Amino acid sequence: MTLRKGDQVSHAAYGVGTVVMVDDPTAVVRFDSGLQEVLLSDLWSRTTAL
Repeated sequence: MTLRKGDQVSHAAYGVGTVVMVDDPTAVVRFDSGLQEVLLSDLWSRTTAL
């Protein structure tokens, strides 16, 4: 999965968030609870196919 700044993602513990930056193998994501640095492998893309 390739993520970019602004992408919407889901995380099992933090819920839905927006990618702030990616620094493989992690990403900084803004969740309702605040900023978190999480492993890319723990994220699911919220993008839907058209």
